[in-house]
Amino acid sequence: MRRIAFLDYLRIFSVSLVILQHYKFFLNQNDEIKLFVIYATGNLGVSIFFLISGFIITDIVSKYGNIKDFLFARFLRIYPLFLPAFFIYYFLLGTNPEASFSNILLQLILPIADFSSSYTLIGVEWSLRVEFLFYIVLAIMFFSHNLNITKIFLLQIFNAFFLFFWYEKNNLNLYVFICLANLNYVFIGSIIYLHFKNNPRNLKNLAILIVSIFVTHLAFFKAYNYDFLLYYTGCNAVIIFLLCFAFRDHFKNFQIIRILSDLTFPLYLFHNFFYNLIFKNNVCNVIIAILFSYLIHKLIEEKIAKFKNKIIKKI
Repeated sequence: MRRIAFLDYLRIFSVSLVILQHYKFFLNQNDEIKLFVIYATGNLGVSIFFLISGFIITDIVSKYGNIKDFLFARFLRIYPLFLPAFFIYYFLLGTNPEASFSNILLQLILPIADFSSSYTLIGVEWSLRVEFLFYIVLAIMFFSHNLNITKIFLLQIFNAFFLFFWYEKNNLNLYVFICLANLNYVFIGSIIYLHFKNNPRNLKNLAILIVSIFVTHLAFFKAYNYDFLLYYTGCNAVIIFLLCFAFRDHFKNFQIIRILSDLTFPLYLFHNFFYNLIFKNNVCNVIIAILFSYLIHKLIEEKIAKFKNKIIKKI
């Protein structure tokens, strides 16, 4: 798959923000204001991740001949790292004693787990559920020849109305609400891709993009109890993404950037495991997490990527 340089830079930036939030660098645990700012910074990173995913997955779905190959390829992208992360956390760090065994096993079924349980083992798998929901939706739309900017937008509007009205009456699980609210950022990434691919000067598509951003932030605003700081992190995520896209030709495709970008997914999955695990100095723990992610990338991700096409042809 071809590299899109500005997305590599954004991946590195985003995972750095998430690690900054989880490791709480240079902060006193009692400093509530600074902790809240760092929490909002982590949300900024996650929102950018979702924008990246919507953009790139909409780009690559056309490379597959059928829905089976596409979904299996996404399965091979997520699960070969998710499963080791899951069992490392389970066996080495233990679980919440209040969590039932069925709740723990349910975490392995990424697209549906939060709809019946709010338990989380790794701490970041909720975002993978958002990804999987989008994979399924996009695959159905594309392979039924219904993928276009208007239908993505209508789906996003439906999702927003569902959150605003159905949630109030039915007291939806908070994890489900947050997942569905953040799903709108993946939709925005997809809409950005489709808008600029088809006709950037199309005023209707531009209006759809603007309204979709507005609707997403209303849902995001409500998901986090009308907190203005978290609301603006979502706005900033979209602004940062659009600015990087606008200047995409100025991002250099350096090898070190490609390497660091390749490490973002394993680092995202495993970084919590190293938090205060080995050293009290979190800088050292981040370095160890990066080295461990590099090892995982070489031993698992690269081998899976190398044989993925052969595996897909055989099934």
